[in-house]
Amino acid sequence: MNVEIESGSYINVVAIVNKKENTGEILYVNPASLATRIESTSEDPDISITVEDGAQNLLFQQQALVRYSACNESGSYEEGLIQLDIPYMDGMEVIKLVFDGKVLASYQRQSPDISSSHVGRLGFSPALVSVTKRSLTGLENIIEQKGVTYTIQVKTAEFKHWHVIAVGLNLPKVKIDRNQFPNETTVDIKVIKTTGFDDEVIAESHLSFE
Repeated sequence: MNVEIESGSYINVVAIVNKKENTGEILYVNPASLATRIESTSEDPDISITVEDGAQNLLFQQQALVRYSACNESGSYEEGLIQLDIPYMDGMEVIKLVFDGKVLASYQRQSPDISSSHVGRLGFSPALVSVTKRSLTGLENIIEQKGVTYTIQVKTAEFKHWHVIAVGLNLPKVKIDRNQFPNETTVDIKVIKTTGFDDEVIAESHLSFE
């Protein structure tokens, strides 16, 4: 099995499928800048991932490489995990998990209703004695929406690159632990909104722990 890493614009899809129960679920859909390419002859011919546009035209289809957890008493594999990096394409609206011609699960592109009026100025909750965790404020007006998640990233003077501290949040509610940055008095915070197909920075600020 040959594994290669490619850079570009991709959509990372994670799904599970159960062939015995004829069920499946798309767990995660996220934009990605790297893709893992695995050359393998063990794709399941009955299971595939497809992408359609808004008019239900087929844009992409690929047989799935399923990583089965364990075999049953008869020695056959039934439930497994699928991880696939799909090249980003203009017009992609729906991702489907298909088994033996039947759609087990689908993921629809969302159009989130989030404007600048929903996002305030980022800040920390008041510092309290002996309390090291501070809540991120300024995002209280954002409401939960189907298919929309949030990622929180941080960067400090010591660590120049952005680091993810929370991902897949239904709402951008997070507490920053001061103990994670013992030598820092300030930290850069970035809040990213993800619809699965696209992501957008909705807030970014330089904050002080003092």
